[in-house]
Amino acid sequence: MTIAEERQTVEAAENTRTVEAAAATEVLGTAAAEAAEAPEPRLVRIKSHDFAKKGELYDYLAEQLGFPEYSGRNLDALYDSLTEVDQPTVIRIERDWFDAIVQTIRDAAADNPYLEVE
Repeated sequence: MTIAEERQTVEAAENTRTVEAAAATEVLGTAAAEAAEAPEPRLVRIKSHDFAKKGELYDYLAEQLGFPEYSGRNLDALYDSLTEVDQPTVIRIERDWFDAIVQTIRDAAADNPYLEVE
């Protein structure tokens, strides 16, 4: 998606939320309108080719998601920190060419009894 397309998508979503908020106020009152106006979740994009090492990805996520300073750089610490995220958040994992090749190899192995993937 280009930046212009993404901007249009965001603008369309904002317009939809404004209309929904007005309708909610009219039908259900202020509490429903406030819920309709809730902020968009923050978006964190992960592109595997942007990180040469796991530690770089841990650091990126810690920065983007505001993990505490004491957060470790391993899978257990990542899990703990992710389960403590306290605001709506979308983590978008953008697959690259390598992932497509790996998936193709796995698909072929599933269809070919002579091919095994470890």
